[in-house]
Amino acid sequence: MASRTVAITGATGFIGRNLLKLLIPSYHIKALVRPQSFREDLPSQVEWVLGDLSDLRALRQLLEGAEVVIHLAGAIKGVEYTDFARVNVQGFRKILSVAEEVGIPRFLYVSSLAARQPTLSPYAATKREAEELLQASSLKSWHIFRPPAVYGPHDQELTPLIRLALKGVLPVFGSLQNRFSLLYVEDLCRAIARWLERENLPPKVYELHDGKPEGYSWTEVREIVARVRGKPPKVLKIPQTALKAVSFGALWGGKFLKITPMLTPHKVNELCHPDWTCDNAEVTKDLGWEPRWPFEKVLQDWVRDEARRNF
Repeated sequence: MASRTVAITGATGFIGRNLLKLLIPSYHIKALVRPQSFREDLPSQVEWVLGDLSDLRALRQLLEGAEVVIHLAGAIKGVEYTDFARVNVQGFRKILSVAEEVGIPRFLYVSSLAARQPTLSPYAATKREAEELLQASSLKSWHIFRPPAVYGPHDQELTPLIRLALKGVLPVFGSLQNRFSLLYVEDLCRAIARWLERENLPPKVYELHDGKPEGYSWTEVREIVARVRGKPPKVLKIPQTALKAVSFGALWGGKFLKITPMLTPHKVNELCHPDWTCDNAEVTKDLGWEPRWPFEKVLQDWVRDEARRNF
């Protein structure tokens, strides 16, 4: 097992950093890293390949000798379709072409539940396009994971909002009755590890959640936070119209400051979509994977152990 070589993109990102901790003891890891993202404190046990998804030389070096590709890299911030497509489509097409060229036996694409609704945003559209490229490829063994909102150590999007809720303020986007699934990053990484162990599976798209089949509403999240902290948080309801106004302001501010805002009108469409629930049945049946960290258990753990909460 230890001699198997796994090539990973996005290893320095939120999910990638958690995944490396889990896989390093059991696999030889080769990971792509952009020169500007390389740091001396990156795990020395990993064979780091300098380059990005536009660099065919680096991609060939990354995949040389690899038996498995785990593709985590993706653009999550942007304004126009082209901002996302550069990495999520063109970059994906390049690593896929190299994987076909060298005959990679197994390919896992960690996509997003957003791919289920490609008309909502350029991000969702480009994730769906990448999925379709993989499905149409000549690779014999490919799989797609579609996780919902993922949170945990190194997350800079959802985890800060959870911390705020534990301090007593729960921001609510859109309707209180909108439903969404959640997934703790440790469970996602365990699912990837189980996929590595299971071979000869037919190509398939898998959804994953934290064990609550019907997902959560904001009302239920408030009730969970109330049980964990001993009193309910105050609800800060942010209607979709207000979010849209703020997002347009963020666009103008971004142009002035020459930065890409996280909140855009397209992102508001994603945040306020009424149904982001998903189904674990297939991934559990095929991989034998079961989530260990439902949302309430994670919050209880964070409250008990300050070190797990303050990343």
